Amino acid sequence: MERHTSADPACGRFAALIHDRVDGALDAGAQPELDAHLASCAACRGLLSDLGAIKRTAADIPDLTPRPEVWTGLSAR
Repeated sequence: MERHTSADPACGRFAALIHDRVDGALDAGAQPELDAHLASCAACRGLLSDLGAIKRTAADIPDLTPRPEVWTGLSAR
């Protein structure tokens, strides 16, 4: 993944909206404004792409639950 940066101070606010979009929690009213910003901001498009890739990769990580005795040993420390 490539790191994307921007000198646009508005990107900080849009970054929060991008996180919401990736999480499926973006308010529908904010979508047009975010889309307009993404159309003109390569850094934010990169952030959206990177976060989407992270989410897809994380979804493929198996759920490994330790055996009960492992938890017992850890909690005793």
